[in-house]
Amino acid sequence: MKESYYFSHDYNATQDPKMIELLGECGLAGVGFYWILIEHLHSEPTGKINDIQLKTLLKMYGGFHGGEQVFSKIQQVLNTTGLLLKDENGNFYSNMVIEHKKERLQLSEKRSFAGKKSAEARQNPTSVQQYKVKERK
Repeated sequence: MKESYYFSHDYNATQDPKMIELLGECGLAGVGFYWILIEHLHSEPTGKINDIQLKTLLKMYGGFHGGEQVFSKIQQVLNTTGLLLKDENGNFYSNMVIEHKKERLQLSEKRSFAGKKSAEARQNPTSVQQYKVKERK
């Protein structure tokens, strides 16, 4: 089972010129598929998918409302606007997703470090943070 994480996005994402172009060219189906794709990218360890995975997603969600023609248009608009990028290995990604994943990793590392320091402090009885037993009256 994959882990489920929350990721934030700007509340005014629909005002971004790239999103406006996607909406204008592909309608709500384009915007909906974009967010499905973003969720999928977040669930991938690298934040990237290959061509076969993208085509599978396009087919899976393209089975309704216009089929392959609509979703090939969506893929074209995602690529031309820069909402979806391609790396040197041919994998598709989103800068937003890569940044979110980096932030999540940094936060996880900070929390892990803090937890280890806390455990270390509790194990050291000469530590400044000694546990005191309260007396009952």
